[in-house]
Amino acid sequence: MVTSVLIVEDNCCFCNTAAFTLATEDKNVDLFFVSFRNGLYEVPFVVLADHETRSIVITIRGSCSLVDLVTDLCLDDEVLSIDVDADPLLRTDATLDAEGEVRVHRGMLMSARYVFDTLRRHSVLEDLAVLNTNYQLVVCGHSLGAGVASLLTLLLKQEYPDVRCFAFAPPGCVISGNGLHEMEQHVMSIVSGDDVVSRISYHAMQRLRIKVAAELDACTKAKYEILIRGVFRIFFNPSWEAGPLSGNNGTVTDRANLITDGTNPNGSYGAAGSEAPTTATMITMVTNERLASRVELFAPGKLLYIAEDENLEGGVSSQWIDPKCLTDVKLTASALTDHLPKSVERMLKKIADVSCLQIAIIALQIQLKHAECFDGKTVKLLKHMHTMSIKWLQTLLKTMSDLELSQACAGDLVFLAKETSACSFERAVSDVASSPYYHVAIIGRDKRLLHASTRGVLSQSMEEFLNEYEPHRMEIVHVKAPEKAKRDAAAFAESKVGMPYNDIFTPNRINSQGQESYYCSQLITEAYDGAVHFPEHKLNFKDKDGDYLEYWLKYYRERGIDIPQDDQGSHPASLRRSPLLDMKLTRHLQKKILNCKNVTNALHYIGGAAVRLTAGKKFQVIEPRSGSTLTECHAATPDEVDRAVATAQEAQKTWSKMGWLERGLVLRNVAKLLREHCEVIARWESIDSGKPITEARMDVLSCVDTFNYYGGAIYSQAGQHIPLGIERFAYTKREPLGVVGCIGTWNYPIQTCSWKVAPALACGNAVVYKPSPLAPISAVILAQILQLAGLPEGTFNVIQGDAETGQALVLHPLVKKVSFTGAVPTGKKIMQDCAARNVKPITLELGGKASLIIFEDADVESAVAGAMMANFYSQGQVCTNASKVLVHRSLEDNFVASLREKTKAMKIGDPLEETTRVGAHISREHMEKVKKYIDDAKAAGARVICGGEPIQVNGLEAGFYLSPCILSNIKKDMDVYREEIFGSVLLIIPFDTEEEAIGIANDTTLGLAAGLFTKDLARAHRVADRLHAGNVYVNTYNDVSPFVPFGGYGDSGFGRENGIAALEHYSQIKSVFVSIASKLENPFKTMITWLAYAGSIS
Repeated sequence: MVTSVLIVEDNCCFCNTAAFTLATEDKNVDLFFVSFRNGLYEVPFVVLADHETRSIVITIRGSCSLVDLVTDLCLDDEVLSIDVDADPLLRTDATLDAEGEVRVHRGMLMSARYVFDTLRRHSVLEDLAVLNTNYQLVVCGHSLGAGVASLLTLLLKQEYPDVRCFAFAPPGCVISGNGLHEMEQHVMSIVSGDDVVSRISYHAMQRLRIKVAAELDACTKAKYEILIRGVFRIFFNPSWEAGPLSGNNGTVTDRANLITDGTNPNGSYGAAGSEAPTTATMITMVTNERLASRVELFAPGKLLYIAEDENLEGGVSSQWIDPKCLTDVKLTASALTDHLPKSVERMLKKIADVSCLQIAIIALQIQLKHAECFDGKTVKLLKHMHTMSIKWLQTLLKTMSDLELSQACAGDLVFLAKETSACSFERAVSDVASSPYYHVAIIGRDKRLLHASTRGVLSQSMEEFLNEYEPHRMEIVHVKAPEKAKRDAAAFAESKVGMPYNDIFTPNRINSQGQESYYCSQLITEAYDGAVHFPEHKLNFKDKDGDYLEYWLKYYRERGIDIPQDDQGSHPASLRRSPLLDMKLTRHLQKKILNCKNVTNALHYIGGAAVRLTAGKKFQVIEPRSGSTLTECHAATPDEVDRAVATAQEAQKTWSKMGWLERGLVLRNVAKLLREHCEVIARWESIDSGKPITEARMDVLSCVDTFNYYGGAIYSQAGQHIPLGIERFAYTKREPLGVVGCIGTWNYPIQTCSWKVAPALACGNAVVYKPSPLAPISAVILAQILQLAGLPEGTFNVIQGDAETGQALVLHPLVKKVSFTGAVPTGKKIMQDCAARNVKPITLELGGKASLIIFEDADVESAVAGAMMANFYSQGQVCTNASKVLVHRSLEDNFVASLREKTKAMKIGDPLEETTRVGAHISREHMEKVKKYIDDAKAAGARVICGGEPIQVNGLEAGFYLSPCILSNIKKDMDVYREEIFGSVLLIIPFDTEEEAIGIANDTTLGLAAGLFTKDLARAHRVADRLHAGNVYVNTYNDVSPFVPFGGYGDSGFGRENGIAALEHYSQIKSVFVSIASKLENPFKTMITWLAYAGSIS
């Protein structure tokens, strides 16, 4: 089996730490990130996942940061002192002296921050945590890298407080053997705190820094990073002497320095001679002297070298490298950054055979098979190397599924594992065993997989099997049994194909219908009965706390029987622990890619699946760009709304119990999937709403920002601790509301949905979302994305319909909060309904009638751009649009001339074309409504400067196109002045004074937005303070960010989307009062005594 590898050999880098452990054992390890950068503060490091110890490991190279540290350690003001007792993290470190201080040099801190920022920029740890839930985090380093590792651990503990984080490194660092004696003395002086030598001057230090940087640039050829994301596997097979080594030369320590948050069951350790917990990855530190004899690491098979090249079609190139070709490369301490790329480039020219490319992409087979459009670097690479057709690729994928079984034989077993699952049944199976293993199959004599699923005993190809179960990891294991016993076991399983599922897990193989039946692990134990003895297993349906899982209580209640707790049985996890099983192959697999091809077939999404309802009244979904019918859909009835809400309420119990970190990871995974599938989603958004594809793409990317933001912002919802005295205190906490009902609008379908769903989910709520019937598709696509990201099924549900469906959702007693975006009259009706049966909080984002003020000192061209941004996005169908453009009379002529020219130059056409800037209105009725506003204004005396005519687009003659319109000579009694137009109709209104402009801008009951252009900063703040609007734009317009709250004044609604404010609207605060007094005094006793005393006086 050909496996891609990373070749590492270096005397003071990765092999001294994590690679040493990998080299001495055949471990199950995924490499995720490699940084070969070598510059000031840019220390090389690797990130990998060690699945045997369930650890994410960061290893840091030490010696290359020497020059950085030396040049930064020469001044007192570049050394930081940290009080141990004052720091909550350092206080728990047993290796540090109490009442002391830690001297941290700036260069080491900068290096730690570089590693930290790199990890965050590439979301490396988030990706790893999604794939490897509940893994501990291990940071290790050698020599100077040891100090960097300690500081990095502190940074990581602050960023990921819920993750167990271990630092394996000496508390300080000593440089030896570097040949720079004077530098060493300076470093020693700072680290030890002793002034053994005098400090060099600032200018001398600067000269030294420049000289070192120049030498570094001259010798460093490679400055790049490789983000692997767990696709390729690494295996090391050198003959190194195992066992921990310790030294006393200052470069190595034999003690583990642990910084822990108290979750370690074995408590804090770290002093010399302490025993590390069994869950920790013990990284062996190796001295430089020990590695004097070079050991070259070559893995079996070949190395796939991938390089980015913007001059190539597709942007990437790759070649296979035979390890034999690299035997002449003698790697030294700097080889990883100096010589390896050049050597690789030389060896690549010798390589001609790339016939085994398909083996490198086995892990991608599910992702590629279900791809609707082929984009991304991996697929571009395939296209570039083979110029393959889609048909050829499908043939290749079919071939790959057979390759997985090429070294397996009949009777071997295939185990599937998931760290998290959106499927309730799979999650319940793995939860009771506290193991990710949830399914097992046996390989038949014809290499097909035989397994008992909920659909019965099946025979499937590897491809069918993986497509159905979508595991995160697959393992093929060899059963230590005679060949005849293995063939007989396979034959037994083949004979049971077609039999039903043992849904109640009885040991006598009889299901709830009285039929002979099997569940997955039972099929295996019965097949090997008498030939292989698997570990005994008693059925368990309880969680780790000893409580029955809610899923199993409901499961057996529906079947009318008692839960068979502690009955004899089997489980995939117990089978996997058998000593008679040997690992043959393990693969980490990507989840199935988003498939939107048939999204219009079923537009309701309930309980984790697309649903086609037929009971409610039917409505047509019209494509604005063509005027044709996209699909037909039946509105959800009140009963179906009730079903969706009940599903959400049940799922919310699970989702709300997940910690902040877990919820944040899911939301950030949503962001990654949105970015990955941006083109597919943007295309549907354009088809659904009629907006240009360029705008739709920006909308999707803004949703990426939204989910990324709330994936981290949830941590801001920590409560307060309020001291109330010596023995009294109170604390607050924020709790989810429950089920949130959201009603969206059609102008920004996916963005509106994201703005509501992301903060609601972050707070632990479940959501039932009703999109506009005019643009119903994007919400269903987002539902698929959420499901793929790991959101428990049923936590987000989509129901389609009109006002009747929306009212059923708002009035539902289990809906604890309502968020609505839409028209003012509808918002007022929803407010009434929210108080009709029970009081529930509500967020309203309603209409607007904004003004944009162009002052006399404004830059005209910038102001023209701002006016167009304020009116022409999405064909003017934006609630914040400033249809009233107030222009100072001195600028009017120049402003209008430039605006007219640029407006007429905008291309009106097919929204799916990249050059289109004006797309289609949402419906014919709405287009005619906007046209009527223009006609009525003309009849009342307004002058048309340009636009306002219906447009026919070639090939799309039935589409809803209207040219952007500019009107002047506007009077206050015109409808266009007083009412929200919601179309591309820009009104030119001249003014003379600041006071006049503010009066016109505030002449409305709506207060969603307003804007102004001026170079006078004092005026900008003064006018912004006086504008009656929730959002004010200065020298820009229609700007938006998930960091900033968005909402209106007056009839434009209340509550806020975006920002921390949104989290406060989707959660409720609880205050808890606590007394720690040994005895609570009775206040009434004192009162009675006083009254009695008062009575005696009288």
